Amino acid sequence: MNANTAKEVFLESAWVLVLSRSAMLAMPILLALVVFFGRFWIESQFEAQAAISTQLRSDVNQLSNEMPDLKERTKVLETNQDRGRQEQQEFQQIMREQMGQVINQQQSLAQQIAALTAMIQAQQRELDKRFR
Repeated sequence: MNANTAKEVFLESAWVLVLSRSAMLAMPILLALVVFFGRFWIESQFEAQAAISTQLRSDVNQLSNEMPDLKERTKVLETNQDRGRQEQQEFQQIMREQMGQVINQQQSLAQQIAALTAMIQAQQRELDKRFR
């Protein structure tokens, strides 16, 4: 047997013919199944994306509805903060004035004590001169 005859024998083999014919028959069916299931898979992906976009739209709408309430809350917080700052400044001013008054009274008392001390020392000297 030479090489050409071995090839011809192999190509004329019944099993090869059956296998090649069944492959030719099965290929369109397999391709149709791949396209069929691929289409369903793509549609399921589109449906998942549609569900996600629907959820996002509802979330955005909900946030849009809550925005005025958040703006109002922020405005109230800022107003309270400004009022608190103003009250704190007023309190600090009152405390400064009171501390100034306390310091003035302390200085006045210190001067009065110094005057009384000087007067007592002068009287002490006067008494010491009399009894000597």
